[in-house]
Amino acid sequence: MDAWSKRHQRKTEVRVRASAPNSMYSYCQVPGCGKPARAGTSDGLDRRYCRSHADHLQRHGSVFKPSYTAIVLNPYRRASLAWLEKNRDNFWVDDAFKRVKGLYMNAGRHEEAFRLRGMKPPERAQVHWARLRRAEVDPYLVVAVWLAIEMVVKEDR
Repeated sequence: MDAWSKRHQRKTEVRVRASAPNSMYSYCQVPGCGKPARAGTSDGLDRRYCRSHADHLQRHGSVFKPSYTAIVLNPYRRASLAWLEKNRDNFWVDDAFKRVKGLYMNAGRHEEAFRLRGMKPPERAQVHWARLRRAEVDPYLVVAVWLAIEMVVKEDR
């Protein structure tokens, strides 16, 4: 059996499993959600969450909490940028800056966002670093955003 027929057979098997609802997975595991999990419908294979919670998890990284908005992040971003400016000669600040520059330089080719579908996550990450390089985003801004998100997450209960 060649690779194409194995892939086709696997694809067919998954499609059949996804289209047959499994009553064992009848409810979403998010407290208070009465919807069936996707494996309990003919909508998919997710055994834990319903469609809306699975989509929320994929979009925001959590089934409960949405992503942080710019209104929440901006004060932290300004504070981290001010701190980075004040501590430019610090070894760790300089190291973070150089590492982001290294990611920029090793990113490879630039591709448009609509061509990312089907790429593996490491490849997508490389393309995103290349896009930041092409847009000439200052590495200090990248480090400042990272610090801002770290501060928000640490402060958020």
